Amino acid sequence: TGDGQSATHFFGLKISINSILRVQDKESTLYLAACSDGSIKEGTKENCTDKIKLGSIPSQIAMTKNKKLFFVGMGESGMPGSLKYYKYPLSASESTDIQAHSEEIKKMKVSRDDKYLFTVGKDGCVIVYEIKERAEKAARDAKEFTCLLYTSDAADEQ
Repeated sequence: TGDGQSATHFFGLKISINSILRVQDKESTLYLAACSDGSIKEGTKENCTDKIKLGSIPSQIAMTKNKKLFFVGMGESGMPGSLKYYKYPLSASESTDIQAHSEEIKKMKVSRDDKYLFTVGKDGCVIVYEIKERAEKAARDAKEFTCLLYTSDAADEQ
């Protein structure tokens, strides 16, 4: 990922990228970027399209290794840090929102085995989400979460 990079390097646009992912398969390489204009962009280094208009600024993005789920951590200053997740390939109409942190999400990572999503907020909390496959045939590609919250005493003292 290239956090805080100028989008000019990838897409020829005059906006900044808060977080970027490379999605590679046998035939091509695409990039997904959380941009300062409140959008998720997808494309090659030379060309991109707006995939999702969020209405607020995304701070972090992550994807499961199996490329089935895409996560967006929101990071607008002074706003709660919500978590959005989408099935991949992206469709703006198929998102789920979770109120995650009391302040913006600063870091986000999926575990190597696709079983956990970790978020770190400016509020000093680390939240661990367990990603579980649903058993129903109709929701074969969807997943559900359980959440564990960890807060250190040091964060409470600040």
